[in-house]
This record gives sequence, C-alpha cells and structure tokens, in this order.
Amino acid sequence: VIGGIFNFIIVLITDLLFLVLDLPTISFWTIIPALVTYFGYCGIKKIDVQHEGVPLIFGKRLTMFGYKISILEGWIWILPWPFMNIKIVDTREKPKPIPLTEVLSNDNIPMKVDVHAQIKIVDPHAYLSAENPEDALVELSERTVRWKIQEKKAVDLPGAKEELSHTLQDEMDRVALNRWGMDVVQIFVTDIRLPEDLERAMVKKQREEEEATYEFREFQHILKILGAGDEEKGKEAWLKMTPEERAKIMQAERGKRTVVTVDGTAGDFTKGGVAGSVIKGK
Repeated sequence: VIGGIFNFIIVLITDLLFLVLDLPTISFWTIIPALVTYFGYCGIKKIDVQHEGVPLIFGKRLTMFGYKISILEGWIWILPWPFMNIKIVDTREKPKPIPLTEVLSNDNIPMKVDVHAQIKIVDPHAYLSAENPEDALVELSERTVRWKIQEKKAVDLPGAKEELSHTLQDEMDRVALNRWGMDVVQIFVTDIRLPEDLERAMVKKQREEEEATYEFREFQHILKILGAGDEEKGKEAWLKMTPEERAKIMQAERGKRTVVTVDGTAGDFTKGGVAGSVIKGK
C-alpha cells in the first residue's frame, strides 16, 4: 500500500515536472517506468517466519522517539538503496554448539567438559551492536567452566555437573541478554570426563569399596547367626573358632556349601557354639 502511494506521488511529481519544463513525451515514458521500478519493485523485501528486520536509513539503525524499531515477518516495502536497507536477524530458538573444553582441575588434572546451549535472539538491535556475539557467548561459557572447574579436585568433578550447569545459567542470564540481546534458554553440562587412567583407577576403587561394604555386612550377618541374633555373643563365638572353621562358615554363607551346626563336640566344624542353627548360603 505504502509502495503504491509512493509510486503514485513519484508519477505525479514527474508528470508535473514534464508539464512545467515542457519535456518531450518520449522522455516521459522512458523515465517514469524506470522510477516506478526502482522505487517500487526494488523496495520490496521479505522477512521470513520467525525472523525480524532492523531498518537502516543511510546506514544507520532507525529509531523513533528513542524507541528501537523492528519489523516482524512478512512482506514489506522500504525506500531502496542507498536511502534505506534492512538487516534481517534469525530469532528462532536454536542449539549453539559449545566446543569441547579441556581444563585443569584444582589438582592439575586435565578434564574434558561437554556443554550444550539453546539460545534465542530477543533484541535484534543489541545483537547487531556486538561483534560476533555468539562467539562471545562461547568464550564466556568456556571462561566460566575454567573458573569453576579449577575450584575442585578431579575426583569431585563428575558429580558436580548440576552445580556447574546452574553457575553457567546464572552467568548467561546476567550477561547475554543485556549485552548481546540473546536469551540463553538453557545451558548445561552434559559430561565431565576424567583421563582414562584416572577413570579406571576410580572405578577400581569404587569396586573395592563396594566389595568391602558387602563383606562387612556379610560378616555382621554371620555374627548374628553365631550369636543367635546377638551380635556381641556372635563375636565371642567367632573369636573362639579356628581359622579353618571361620573359612568354612564364610564359604557356607556365600553359598559354596551348606553347614549344619549342632552345639557340642560332634564333628569337624561344630565348635562355633551355634545351638541348633542351620547356616545356608543363598
């Protein structure tokens, strides 16, 4: 509509000039189509869905009464270059790859950290004000990861993903929107990896701790059996047994054999003092 009105005004002014200046008719029919094409067709722009346009007039962003002007999706008409132009910004939510970061922990062990981010440009003017704003966001995330990782020892880091994710989100919320016009919808640590040799050592240590816990609970169970439910009496009975008798009891509890124990002196492993008890491995 605006383009049509503008073209009508251009034609009217040109027609008046030709009448006043008494120019040849052939010049009129040559210049008018050129002006209509230039100011009409060349000023038509399309802004795709989920994009916004920032209008420029003589290369400067257009504002009105101090307010930033953005043009939403659809077909528009503006004055053609060099009078006006438009910078189109993708405002869709999109993933932002954060390169794999390798940092040193508090005890100088190299750690590999994976970070995932979802961003959305909500202020095209602020976004265009920064030079490479998305690269700046990546740099900020890497700097935050390094700072936080260096506070902890390597063995504590695999369990610190949630804490580090919260720190990253807080830092992005504080900086990204005001400085770069970007809303960091979500940013979180997906993985913190130890060096392979250290990871194997930690797995081995964890397995040993689990086995030690299992053996301790198993021993407590045996003491209760020996003491007929009383752990202290079970300890006394255990101390009176020979190493061979203790081994047989442990084997029976682990399911390697079934032992029937009767109070008295009736056989190979009956000195445990478990009256009428049957120890069965399960």
